[in-house]
Amino acid sequence: MGLLIVLLVRLLIPLTILRWPFWGGVASLAADFLDFEILNYFYPQGFGGYQILDKLLDTYYLSFELYIIYQWTSMQAKKIGLGLFIYRMLGVILFVLTGLEKILFLFPNLFEMFFLFYAGYLHFLKKEPDLGKVWLRVFLAGLFIYKIALEFTLHVSDWTTLIRAGGQ
Repeated sequence: MGLLIVLLVRLLIPLTILRWPFWGGVASLAADFLDFEILNYFYPQGFGGYQILDKLLDTYYLSFELYIIYQWTSMQAKKIGLGLFIYRMLGVILFVLTGLEKILFLFPNLFEMFFLFYAGYLHFLKKEPDLGKVWLRVFLAGLFIYKIALEFTLHVSDWTTLIRAGGQ
């Protein structure tokens, strides 16, 4: 039952990206974070093998975000988005082929941070950002540093294991 709920949530929520790119992206990111909690509730002993399915579901919703990027007018944004998407997909493919989760740290999901920044800028300011501005580059660099730290926490360190075990 838990897996069915996760699959429905992870397959249906990303469809909102097509209508509301920013909020659909935020909702898809939230669904991605909550899926393990749902599975842990239904399967307290663990649900092995979900990591690969999780990456496939991530690819599904990131593909919707890539589609939206190609509706933006900035050729620079399209190139950056496509480059970051391909970079992440290379990491996902290597992870699926090797099963080595730590590989994902070397290929962090910077694409999603870029998409949410750009889509949020469009949503709230009603214009596309000028990616040549220094303050935007500094802001994006901060987002990327955050994402790399998150990927390290999720895929390399034992912090998440300690947190889930109550720090014991």
